[in-house]
Amino acid sequence: MKKLQFMQSGYFILLTSFFVVFLFAVFNIFTIKHFNQRIEEIYKNSLNYSSNYWADQFYVANRELTSLINKNDGTDYNLICDSSDPAFIAERSSDLQRDLTNLSLLNDNRIVYFVFIPDKDMMLSSISYLDYFQETENEELKKYILNNQVNNSAAWKDIKLGDNYYFLHLYEHKSGFGGCYISCENVLRDIMPQDQESNVSLLNMDGSVFYAEKDAQEYKNYFVFSRAIRMINKKISIEIPHVNFVSSGSYLFIIIIIAIAASILLITIALFYQEQSVFKPLTKLKKAMEEFSGGNTQVRLNDRTSNHEIKVLYHTFNHMAEQIINLKIDVYKASLEKQKVYNQFLRVQIQPHFYTNILNLIYTLASIKDYGTIKDLTKNMAEYFRYLLSLKEDYVFLEDELQCIARYAQVQKIRYQDNFQMKITCNADADTEKIPPLLIQTFIENSIKHNIMLVQDLEIILVIEEAEDMLCIIVKDNGLGFPEGILDKLNRDEDIEEDGRHIGIMNVKNRLEVLYQGKAVVSIQNENKGSRVAVSIPRIRKEENTQIEYITC
Repeated sequence: MKKLQFMQSGYFILLTSFFVVFLFAVFNIFTIKHFNQRIEEIYKNSLNYSSNYWADQFYVANRELTSLINKNDGTDYNLICDSSDPAFIAERSSDLQRDLTNLSLLNDNRIVYFVFIPDKDMMLSSISYLDYFQETENEELKKYILNNQVNNSAAWKDIKLGDNYYFLHLYEHKSGFGGCYISCENVLRDIMPQDQESNVSLLNMDGSVFYAEKDAQEYKNYFVFSRAIRMINKKISIEIPHVNFVSSGSYLFIIIIIAIAASILLITIALFYQEQSVFKPLTKLKKAMEEFSGGNTQVRLNDRTSNHEIKVLYHTFNHMAEQIINLKIDVYKASLEKQKVYNQFLRVQIQPHFYTNILNLIYTLASIKDYGTIKDLTKNMAEYFRYLLSLKEDYVFLEDELQCIARYAQVQKIRYQDNFQMKITCNADADTEKIPPLLIQTFIENSIKHNIMLVQDLEIILVIEEAEDMLCIIVKDNGLGFPEGILDKLNRDEDIEEDGRHIGIMNVKNRLEVLYQGKAVVSIQNENKGSRVAVSIPRIRKEENTQIEYITC
């Protein structure tokens, strides 16, 4: 009787155990399925990110290429196409080469920009030095361009140069071609972590393989994720072996074997294991994601865990976090570098007429043996040039700038003698205030250039005042003033450049916009006699940047 009761109790415990294990197994299957879906979602998100990133890169490359070649007739490309002067072409080619290199640097040299002008036998590339294989690819590229029709569309074409595959965009303008190309290898690079088992390839839209990595592996069982890239009609495809996902069948079999041996104890252990190996890591991952999205970009997960799937998940999260931070840093650095290059470009954009006129003046003075005046002139010009060549920063002390203006005014007085006078009044602390270099000289030079031969006894007055957090600079003259058409365009911030004329004032406006982010104010107006230019900029005292309030001078 006792034996029968024991057997019944054993059967009951066994059946109960199997029933509980069955329910637990069902629950576990759904849990693992959900877990695999989360991993699959992460892979898809990584693929979507790469697809969108390269789609943006192709779009930006199109826009930059169009701007470089067809922005206006004054671009280096258009000037080269229209010129037959070898010296001029050589000079512009150097500038165009630099522009191509700068464009490529903004993309970490992943995109190669080039210009090909057949009738001048000119091929410029953002790659400064070409090896033998790159030279061979260049020759094949020239043949491709000459033998194929270019329709100036936004579409990219896939070509093979040498042993490499590329995506090529061409733009035909005037007598030449501009273009850029991206290697398929660069497109697939860094999509997946290097230690992650996977095959990454590019597919045609019909699913056939267009380009695959050379070290691709063959998997018997694998998952495939793909996403199309706009602009090139191709898809990025990722093959992930099943080993990277949880195998629910083997996992369930182990649970059942252990459950038969351990019965109820197994359930407790299994539940505890489930909590520790799945729910807590997922909760930890969720909190890390919330912290990262909340601004804590330093949060990382320790992927040293015995659970392979959790390790893959944590490692993928850490990799994605690093990629996002690196992308932000690259975009920020590229923006700063582009702004710095643009600011330097504006600052050195000075007309050479002043220098040639001074040399002619020295020649004239030497002819009449006026050596005293030559000594004064060369001394002032030496100090003036020393100051210009020493400019490396975006801001200089007001005292240094005023000394430069005084030397410039002295040179002009020697040129025009009694027909020119200048008065400088500074009611600011010139030792500590900082302003952009050559800011004031531009307006003084403009007054002299447009009035000195038309007005008897030209007088220019420079006044500098402090007004709370702003520094006000006023330049007045007794000249003829600005033409009404030019004045209206200046006050509406419209481009007034015509064949290189009026470039100085637009230069100043653009520099102030870059340096002060719209917080500088420039007012230009005509008075009863002459013109009045007032510039109001935020005060910068040595290394201190103060808060800005708008004040009209």
